[in-house]
Amino acid sequence: MAQEQDDVVIPYKLEEFPQWTLDLRRAEIVTVGSFPLSFMLTALAYDFVQMASTGFDGSVSFGSSRGQDDIKKLLIISGSVSLAIGLTDFIIHQVKRSRSEKEQEELDEQRKNNSEPPGLSEDESR
Repeated sequence: MAQEQDDVVIPYKLEEFPQWTLDLRRAEIVTVGSFPLSFMLTALAYDFVQMASTGFDGSVSFGSSRGQDDIKKLLIISGSVSLAIGLTDFIIHQVKRSRSEKEQEELDEQRKNNSEPPGLSEDESR
């Protein structure tokens, strides 16, 4: 009752966090988000290889012969695949940002050069 003001939530500003933290967060989201799909595809490929190694004789079916060692292998492989996907996205995002910053610098330089009075060379303007 002593406090008459309601608590006001102030939203984060874009400049509040360094760019590398935003890039790291994006890579984390992509890595964790791709894990379920990576696990399913890895398990499917693993079972297919198991079936192919027995000559498709029917004694092994999808998902039937998984022990703890097999599940550990699947988790390690799918985790590695997800990490590779996240790292690839991080690198692609960095390259795109670098290119766009370089293009923006070139545009700024062109605008700066076009704003000088025509007919004056660099020596004459001094």
